[in-house]
Amino acid sequence: MSMAWIAARLLVVQVAVGSIFTLVWLALGGSRFGLAALAGAVCVVLPGAYFAVKAMSHGPGSRPEDMLKALFTGAAVRLVLTVALLFMLVPLFKDALAPLMTTLVATLAVQWFALLWKGGNGRR
Repeated sequence: MSMAWIAARLLVVQVAVGSIFTLVWLALGGSRFGLAALAGAVCVVLPGAYFAVKAMSHGPGSRPEDMLKALFTGAAVRLVLTVALLFMLVPLFKDALAPLMTTLVATLAVQWFALLWKGGNGRR
């Protein structure tokens, strides 16, 4: 199973979880809660997508130094982007923090459950 496929699968499942939570919060609390939940999902999916693209920017024939630099740069930008999004969105949705944070945590938890996914060849 290729790393690109794993990254794509992870992002698709994160989008699905974020969408489900957004719809639930939309049904429970209206558009404000739905938007807050969507913002929580964006705080995870957008930085994660950036990291995936950056981490895969160098192919197998690349120098190890370039690959490592891409990983560290991707991780650093992912962290900064996540913090920046939270600094912008938490004050904007201070009246709807429960939807924002529960959706953020649920979407982020997908990464931990992804460790349990089995590959196509039966190995983890």
